[in-house]
Amino acid sequence: DNSCLQSYLELFIFSCVDYGIIFGEKEVPHSSKTTFFDSFLPLKTCFFCYNFTIVCFPIACIIFLWKSARIAYNLYLYLDIKDFYLTALKIKEEEIDNFTWHEIQHRLQAVQREQQMCIHKQELTELDIYHRILRYKNYMVAMINKDILPVKFTLPIFGEVIFFSKGLKWNYEQLLLLGYDTPFMQWSLKDEYKVFENRTMLANRLASRSRWLGFVNLILSPAIFIWQVLYSFLTYGEMVKRQPGFFGTRRWSQYGRLYLRHFNELDHELNARLNRGYRPAAKYMTIFTSPKSEIIARKVIFFCAAILSVLLFCAVYNDAIFRIDHALTLVTCLGGVIVAAQGFVPDENLVFCPEKLFLAVLAQIHYMPHEWYGKSHTMKVRNEFGRLFQYKFSYVVMEMLSPLICPFILIFVLPNRMGKVIDFYRNFTVSVIGVGDVCSFAQMDIRKHGNPQWMSPGQKQHTGFQAQDGKTELSLMHFTLTNPDWKPPTESTAFITNIRHRATRDAHSLGVLPEINPFYYSLYSLSSFGPEYSSLIGSLMQNSTTQSFYPNAPLAGAVKPIMRGGLSNVEGPIHGSNAGLLSSIPSVAGGSCGSGESSIQAPLSSLPHLPAELNAANMSFGALYMHQLRRSETEQSNQPEQELSHIAANILGNPPREIQQIQEEHNENTPLVDFLTERYT
Repeated sequence: DNSCLQSYLELFIFSCVDYGIIFGEKEVPHSSKTTFFDSFLPLKTCFFCYNFTIVCFPIACIIFLWKSARIAYNLYLYLDIKDFYLTALKIKEEEIDNFTWHEIQHRLQAVQREQQMCIHKQELTELDIYHRILRYKNYMVAMINKDILPVKFTLPIFGEVIFFSKGLKWNYEQLLLLGYDTPFMQWSLKDEYKVFENRTMLANRLASRSRWLGFVNLILSPAIFIWQVLYSFLTYGEMVKRQPGFFGTRRWSQYGRLYLRHFNELDHELNARLNRGYRPAAKYMTIFTSPKSEIIARKVIFFCAAILSVLLFCAVYNDAIFRIDHALTLVTCLGGVIVAAQGFVPDENLVFCPEKLFLAVLAQIHYMPHEWYGKSHTMKVRNEFGRLFQYKFSYVVMEMLSPLICPFILIFVLPNRMGKVIDFYRNFTVSVIGVGDVCSFAQMDIRKHGNPQWMSPGQKQHTGFQAQDGKTELSLMHFTLTNPDWKPPTESTAFITNIRHRATRDAHSLGVLPEINPFYYSLYSLSSFGPEYSSLIGSLMQNSTTQSFYPNAPLAGAVKPIMRGGLSNVEGPIHGSNAGLLSSIPSVAGGSCGSGESSIQAPLSSLPHLPAELNAANMSFGALYMHQLRRSETEQSNQPEQELSHIAANILGNPPREIQQIQEEHNENTPLVDFLTERYT
């Protein structure tokens, strides 16, 4: 944290520097060459002669003391954690980066069995450990998923916008989760929040606290605003000089990070997913171009480049041109404008393939509204996705304006939502032995929070208990992949088994209309995302032939990775997990004639040593497959029975236009030799 350093740096820059000497408006007493030290004022002069210093110095001291106390407290906690790692887990400090979280978790469970750290349970499960770490984070993810917290606002000119800055997030957490006198008392929700009769009283109390917090933010907003502006200038100034197009790049927004986060997903797991999705997301956003913006940008580039070329030519001929006032400033500004304008000029060789790119993004981020499906080529979907993947310039502006906007949200908007917050805490909080109160969504209870449209036995009538966008189902799949030793409840196990049955059945029927087969569609999409995915899928397809004869054969074409540190960022076990849906590929060859449980479980145990990258590929394929099943279920539920019979009657003779389009797209993407082989053999 650079807050203390920033405080004294700002104090020094504004009060202890004589800019008249720097700009040549004053003469130095000596005749030698002027240095920066000549512009520094004495301490007595700069600390006691300016009114600005009198105001800033106490604030800087308060911030310094607050940060120092916070650092000391965190240091005490970190030393305690370090001692626990050394004595209990037997992990040395220099080896910590060579341990995966999966290995640390196993050691923690072993220590629990030996020392009984938690007296309420003999053994801690993987889910118990995640609950303790992510107790409040799961509440935030669930409240964003259920649209409890106000982050979406409708403005007269701009329409619906999302405002969720770091400052607003911090205020929400201090008010509802982590601060003083919140609804939580350490690891449990206060009993009064669990009684329906207290709803009005508690809502009024939290609304009053929200208004008071908003007034405090309003009083401090001028100072915080100046602080944010200076912080942005000091943080991004050098970066913009080094990379003039920095503000034209994108980043995952604060709202996007919570919207895209699974229940029970650690920070390093989330960062790994979003990092993999960054490049396809950036490519997707850049394929949308505006002809008007392109024309204007080209004219601006030509005009600025012409002036810059003349100045540079004159500088090469005689560098005296830089002695003219602001000549160097003009050159710098022209270069920055050119770089910024180039961001509006598309690549001449750019290919417009939004659906393929958007599927590549979906394979990593795992979530998108169902309304986006098939509309990735529209500006509406592009703009809505831009809320999750915003410009860095928009992010910086949002953070600078946050001190001015947050008070009004806390005073006028959030108090009206407190009734929903109280209902959310009461309805979606469960007590777990040895853990305390946790968000019920984090239990990943398919029966209670599942959605039947996502192939789960959820409640069709009580939609208020369903997580949106398949959050429960996808979170369960992700958690079982990253924690393969975890034993889910009976209903969750049945759900996962049913999905594997469905995947195996679809894998067996690839030869019958593969273009509309969810398994084929997902597998084909995954293999087209890049050489790393195509080679992995090819290895699995090749390996499916050998598995029936050599059950313990290694993955074909797979190179054993060389582990050289950085294992702390690995998702799940180091050797990967064989519990994903991609294991259905070997099952086609290994048991194509089998049926029932044996034909599904046999291939899962035939790949004992898998690369760690297969975890990510498994989850990517699982996300695509689940979304494809969701689409199929929706289309079947909305389609009349007579239309279904009509399609079935004409499936071989005169296929519908949708199937023809899929077949045409498949033929276009198939190499000519393979296409002729398929057609004439």
